[in-house]
Amino acid sequence: MNKKIGISTFYFQKELGDRQALALAAEIGAEGIDFNLCDYDDRRPGNLYTKSEEEIVAYCTALREYAASLGLVFVQTHGRITGYQSRQEEDEALIRNARLDCLATRALGASVCVMHTVSNSVYGADAPAALMHEKNDAFFLSVLPFAKEFEIRIATETYGICGYTKTCETFGLIPEFIAAYDRLAAHKELGKHLTVCMDTGHTHNATQFPGAIPVGEAIRRLGKRIAVLHLHDNNGYADQHTMPMAGTADWQDILQALEETGFDGYYNLELSPTHFGPALAKEEAAFAIKIMRNLLDGMEK
Repeated sequence: MNKKIGISTFYFQKELGDRQALALAAEIGAEGIDFNLCDYDDRRPGNLYTKSEEEIVAYCTALREYAASLGLVFVQTHGRITGYQSRQEEDEALIRNARLDCLATRALGASVCVMHTVSNSVYGADAPAALMHEKNDAFFLSVLPFAKEFEIRIATETYGICGYTKTCETFGLIPEFIAAYDRLAAHKELGKHLTVCMDTGHTHNATQFPGAIPVGEAIRRLGKRIAVLHLHDNNGYADQHTMPMAGTADWQDILQALEETGFDGYYNLELSPTHFGPALAKEEAAFAIKIMRNLLDGMEK
């Protein structure tokens, strides 16, 4: 089976615009796209999300058709990167924009929109786990109706180090993450619209903390819950978003674990492709795809 490789286009969207980012992704050998939506916001003048829903759908439909002409498909999108902030104005905007994320995801032809869990950067490093679960439940139960409305799924993403507190996120611990997911997935009407994005970099940098587990083991525990991937590496301490094998994660075990769980989706890379400077961003992303292809080909032999 020829495993397919995707790439997150967030950096290239910012630098080149949406269409040129897609053209670059096709040029460097990507087959699927993880499209960034989290920078769209209905409060920013001139932003896509300030337009009517009909205009948003038309824009995204045209992008989907353009991508298809390049041989690309939209596999997933990245929606909101913050959960509830406990600030009324921010939380109301979060929910409005999350609905538009789901609308745009459907129009792009993707089946999954990734959204982050609530973060200890808001509630504090010492926030009780019970509080974090309460806030996380409230956030996802607010946005999952949009996934139902637009017939997609929302993926909750595995976490790692909290950049603000330099401690482990509550949901960086896989048992806490699974408990939160399973409770929401058991919801009678909304549970089927929830899935998991395994973020290898986040899960790997959590391993510096007590109670965290290696990425391969986390994948095995999550199993069939995983629908989409954010594949990247780091030094085990920071959230560097480097290419696979540029850090200390065990990629043979990661890929073996995905094989064992029967993962059959796109092997999507989520890179910050400027580790050698912005001038080499395209080359870095292209090389990351070559590395991933080599790793996957090795698994199939």
